[in-house]
Amino acid sequence: MNRKISVGLILIFVISSFSFCYAQNWELIGEKKGLKDNTYVEIEINDQEAFYRELKFGVKSAKIKIKKVIVYSVDGKENEYEIDAPVWIKPGENTPPISLSEEGFALTKIKLKFYAKKKVIVEFYGKK
Repeated sequence: MNRKISVGLILIFVISSFSFCYAQNWELIGEKKGLKDNTYVEIEINDQEAFYRELKFGVKSAKIKIKKVIVYSVDGKENEYEIDAPVWIKPGENTPPISLSEEGFALTKIKLKFYAKKKVIVEFYGKK
């Protein structure tokens, strides 16, 4: 009887974990290489029909200190967002989500200002 309960609980946990990740709806917008001497990376948004409500960033190969995010929308507006914590993003980690708006923005470009001690690859994620 205890074994059936344990297997059932494990199965429920696995299904709920998968559902939670799937429900997150984060999509990789793109990746961009940055050099240690560069202070920013930019990525052009191909799908300008998509309305993004949130953004987050990940990093490969080296840690970075994110200073600022600048979002350029289709209507010509430029919005800046500060990231409070975590200050340093290590490889394999992501920033906390940055809320843009409840309705979302159609974006043309995202610029990420950062500091790095060596070459880095930045991943841009968006949630519609």
